[in-house]
Amino acid sequence: MSSMRIPQERIERDFAKHKATILIDQKLSDDTNLTIINFSTPGTGIGHMRFTINSNYLTVQGDYGSAVYRWSSPVGISFLADCSFDYFMGKCEASEGGRDFEEWDDHSVMSFIGGHLKEMAEENDVMDTYNEHLQRIEASRFSMHEWREGLESIPYKDMEKLLGNEWYEYLDVGMVPSIRAELHWHGIKRAAESLRVTA
Repeated sequence: MSSMRIPQERIERDFAKHKATILIDQKLSDDTNLTIINFSTPGTGIGHMRFTINSNYLTVQGDYGSAVYRWSSPVGISFLADCSFDYFMGKCEASEGGRDFEEWDDHSVMSFIGGHLKEMAEENDVMDTYNEHLQRIEASRFSMHEWREGLESIPYKDMEKLLGNEWYEYLDVGMVPSIRAELHWHGIKRAAESLRVTA
């Protein structure tokens, strides 16, 4: 399950003056609608987002990056605004961060090291092994590449003590949903809200 990282106060601040404007809302065929919505603070280009809904595709462009999301059937802004974040993320087809639209977060790694990893070491009575490798593990948290190298440099028997036989499942522990993807999700929700208010 995805966890969102942007504080609600930032969302409120960033989108406080944003208004949604429908540029195009046109039926192209029986099962295809084209809707283009600008979402920004009027009179500025700050935090601008453009949502293009073409049948079952949503394309997002603007100051918060670009991505394409795809559903199996046609969607509208109301449907998109009701999507959960996990569901929305699962529909990403392409983005600057790849199809999964994820990024490395060293804070998530530190939470894992001080939380789950430490708990497992305590439960398995291997705190000496945990402490022996703690500095190396913490120093390797800044990228996925460093993290993998750091874990793989620990002797196999010690990795088994710390994380069990399936320690390799923790190689991507720092991969989290992109903040830009989260901003897309919040943006579409706020744009739909703005359109309901002005309707």
